[in-house]
Amino acid sequence: MVCNIALNYGARSEIIRAIKRINDASQEDNTIIQSLNVENFNHYLDTQEQPDIDILIRTAGERRISNFLLWQIHNAYLWADKTFWPDFNVENLTVAFQDYNSYLMKQKV
Repeated sequence: MVCNIALNYGARSEIIRAIKRINDASQEDNTIIQSLNVENFNHYLDTQEQPDIDILIRTAGERRISNFLLWQIHNAYLWADKTFWPDFNVENLTVAFQDYNSYLMKQKV
């Protein structure tokens, strides 16, 4: 399991950084732009070779993405809890995972 906690992070800034990395790399290898695709674009992100996000947990009842890992959550399950972050605990996390597991079971049907 990989757990990403993003503090002082913005996805739009991350995507700009990735474009700059691609530009820098293409100065040395001009085939990079032509071979760029969804799979290898991940290599230039801050999260690089980490897998895509399966579940995005939002605390404090927030139901918006908020510039949070925009590229990586393209197919994520969004789960919101009314508990504020400092009070979010193992029990809240267990409920989130149970709900996500139920979602996965429905997808297999």
